[in-house]
Amino acid sequence: MNQNRSVWSTPWLWFSIAAIVMIGLAVSFWPRTTPLSDDGYDLTMALYNACNRRNEDAIGQLQDQVETKASAGQLSTDATSALRSVIDDAKAGRWQPAMVRCRELMDDQIKH
Repeated sequence: MNQNRSVWSTPWLWFSIAAIVMIGLAVSFWPRTTPLSDDGYDLTMALYNACNRRNEDAIGQLQDQVETKASAGQLSTDATSALRSVIDDAKAGRWQPAMVRCRELMDDQIKH
């Protein structure tokens, strides 16, 4: 048996390192869910409906509600950020992406 062989030259070591790197990348890029409180879910449904109707007035009112609830600590930071993103899309006239994001937020709440 060759005792002079370097540990770094074994194929299994390189395979193991590559596997660890791949797992790390997969975990870091894996889609994350945004948990919503009951208030957050209700706001998401209302935003979806407002986007579906392309109702700019309702979007403005919902933006006020999001900010009020966020200030009162009734929405998590992630939920607030997600809802603000939906509102930004809607205010920019990107109704379809806003509706898709609302749908994703609501789907995230389903326990599989």
